[in-house]
Amino acid sequence: MSLSVKNIFGSFRFFLGLAIILWVYSFWVFLSREAAVISDAVSFYDHTKFYVDNISRGVYPFWDPLWSCGSPNEFFLRRIGPFNPFLFLIVVPYKLGLPYWPVFAAFLTFYFFLGMTGFYKLVLEVLKDKSMAIIAFVLLTFSSLGTRVFDSYVMMFMTPLIWFFYFGFVFGRTGHRSALLGMVFCTMLLMTTYIPFYFLVVLLTFVIFFVPFFPKETLNFAKNGGHFIKRHPVLFVLCLMALGLSCAPGILFFKAAAEGIFAMPLRHFNALDPHALTVKADVTTYWAIPEDLLYSSFYLEDLRQFDFAVFYVPFFTIILFVIGIVTKVNRKTFFIFMWGSFLFAMGSPYLFGLYDFLHNHIFFFKYFRNLHFFLWLVLLPLFIVFVVEQMRMFLKMLDKNPQRKPLAFLFILAVHVALGTFLFWQQNFNYSSWIVLALSLVIFCCLVRRRLSLWVLCCLCFLTIVIQPLEAYHHLKRNVLKYLAFSVYDQFHPQFQYTRTQKTIVVMPPVGQTAPALEGKNNPLYFGTQWFNLLWDKMDFKILQKYTFNKFVLYDNVSAFDEKRQDLLIVQEAWAKNLNVAFVPEKSGPEISPGGAAHALVIEKESPQLRVLDSNVNHVKLLTNLPMRKFLVFNDGYYPGWHASINGKETPLYRANIAFKGLWVPSGKQEVEFRFGISPRYLLEPFLVGFYFLFLVVWVWPWKKDRSVIGAKNV
Repeated sequence: MSLSVKNIFGSFRFFLGLAIILWVYSFWVFLSREAAVISDAVSFYDHTKFYVDNISRGVYPFWDPLWSCGSPNEFFLRRIGPFNPFLFLIVVPYKLGLPYWPVFAAFLTFYFFLGMTGFYKLVLEVLKDKSMAIIAFVLLTFSSLGTRVFDSYVMMFMTPLIWFFYFGFVFGRTGHRSALLGMVFCTMLLMTTYIPFYFLVVLLTFVIFFVPFFPKETLNFAKNGGHFIKRHPVLFVLCLMALGLSCAPGILFFKAAAEGIFAMPLRHFNALDPHALTVKADVTTYWAIPEDLLYSSFYLEDLRQFDFAVFYVPFFTIILFVIGIVTKVNRKTFFIFMWGSFLFAMGSPYLFGLYDFLHNHIFFFKYFRNLHFFLWLVLLPLFIVFVVEQMRMFLKMLDKNPQRKPLAFLFILAVHVALGTFLFWQQNFNYSSWIVLALSLVIFCCLVRRRLSLWVLCCLCFLTIVIQPLEAYHHLKRNVLKYLAFSVYDQFHPQFQYTRTQKTIVVMPPVGQTAPALEGKNNPLYFGTQWFNLLWDKMDFKILQKYTFNKFVLYDNVSAFDEKRQDLLIVQEAWAKNLNVAFVPEKSGPEISPGGAAHALVIEKESPQLRVLDSNVNHVKLLTNLPMRKFLVFNDGYYPGWHASINGKETPLYRANIAFKGLWVPSGKQEVEFRFGISPRYLLEPFLVGFYFLFLVVWVWPWKKDRSVIGAKNV
């Protein structure tokens, strides 16, 4: 029995609009910024804001002067997906003068529902039943996945992941170029995330299980691919080139991590591999899928305690799952079960040995830090597809075997009584659970007896799905702290600041190490240059903070620093007393110029000796007017890719005072310029921003042409 009918309720647009209204209402406290986002969503907000601020001014932000006293921005760019053309939905309104937060909140809402729309179309493509696709859409939209928009950045790669599989199924059915271009575009987005291996694992495991379960469909996909190459060889080569370009930034990023020129000690804690992105297996396995589920179970006993990162599906999902146990197992449900079981076993190191095997034999498993991401990326949507397929099979069984309706009625009644008994035994305080149970009983009784119109029946289905999530989201709003966290990125201004707004980096102790073990030293740095990490780890924090508050210091004396001994007490004492001596590595071959005053000249604001003429995050131009030759230290992180010039002529740039930039400046008026990212390598990423946007625009034309076939009615 299918619920697909030709009426307004059968239209996905109606469901989409209603879902958006309810979702926005439920999370208005976050969307209106009455409550702050938390956890990884804070970093996502910060670095998206920084990216948009600069892109709107025509500057691609290779460098972040606000993070760890200056650090390369590559890691955080990989997090936000800088080449995603949909980010221009933030850039353009912001450039036109709209406030940033409302535009950002609108983008979050749009991108979340873009993913949910893709999920609807994917389920429709797989199950060939519009009503089941709508039910699956509502179930996933009102699961706890929606809460993750405000505490993580998971949607930035979940949305293209969903659409990738949709276009893959469409290409397997039609072989049209728009579907292949859609796959390529989504792959390009996924490959520019800082850990593209989540996507690779999902794709490879899907192929491993799909091929033996669906050999005919696999052969059809291969045939369509072969025919496409014959019909469009040039386009196919261009697609390969596009995929290669999308991999280039990630390859360069991983190469930089391998060279150790930036450090991520909080992530890299005690890892044996020197590669900065590797994670010790104990850190990865400490919190995986079972731990996420156990954590969630505490909150689900009483929704009044509902919080972020709780794995939750609407109660109606559980009812459908239990009722579906009497349906026959078909290839789709068995495939979903086997694929999901493999991913669950892989993400449950303490229960199974699969992860240990993969970690030891497949190189990229050492880069995973959050195995529980697979719970949200794959297992949650797979479970929903599984239960709606069970529902479809149950209704089909009733249609084919009317004589079984009395037994079906008794079974439905028994299931609801059993679940009601369980709720009573659990002393369940979630009143919406009882309402859902009652509505579900009415729905299934009507399905057996056919006493209600499909319009009323579908209204009841929608209400039954959303009523408990609305209660859960209501409690979440009450439980979150109503505050606005200060972000240094909210204060970002293009005009150069001579002093630094101190950013307090709050980090948790590494997994496996308790807080007392860290007494007497700073917590591990999350991200920074390897040399700033040395200062952060070894130097007195108050002295480091006081010294780095001012960005420019002029010295008369330069001393060689023995990096093998790493005797930072000498540097620390010099900073504490503001001695007139800067330090450079011995191998730099510094010019020693003893003499001058006892104290260094700290530049606190524009002065006759030094003023900033022009600047952006990648470039600073100064005008100096010094009575004698001096060594200028710019307290912004030293990193390969920085260059310096005086009056347009390249000049040696030293790593000064352990982690910063320094150079000799002659007396008199001089134009001193620091510039980052001037090599051809740094032309790639700004080019990719335009290339991704162009690819999306070009793809729209064949997509519109093929839309009638791709969107063929599935009944």
